[in-house]
Amino acid sequence: MTSRQIVAVIAPLLLIAVMVPVFQLITRRYGNMMGWFAGLFIYWILWHGTYLALFQGNIVYQIIWPSIWFALWHYAPGSVASGGNVMGLMISALFFGLFLSLLARQTNTIWWSIVAHTLAGIVMVI
Repeated sequence: MTSRQIVAVIAPLLLIAVMVPVFQLITRRYGNMMGWFAGLFIYWILWHGTYLALFQGNIVYQIIWPSIWFALWHYAPGSVASGGNVMGLMISALFFGLFLSLLARQTNTIWWSIVAHTLAGIVMVI
């Protein structure tokens, strides 16, 4: 494993520790949409884009690892939602993250996963 790959594997630990409180603050102060945009950059660029490029052919780091972090990341919006089921959100996010990771791997781009995630988010809000 190269030093860039090691950093990519460890980075989510630091980002979760820093970004969950930031996400909660942004969401409480400016609303869900601003919190969503803050999370968008972290999730799509780092976890899917970086892992897709750095770990060619490695199913664990291209599919499973980002899906686990996708599920853990959903603790933040679940924790600020009134009356929300945080654990249910995290479990469903794990399975949806697996789908999105597979989609990104099969198409070799994160754009179709972004479209699918955006549409799913719109459906959940409606």
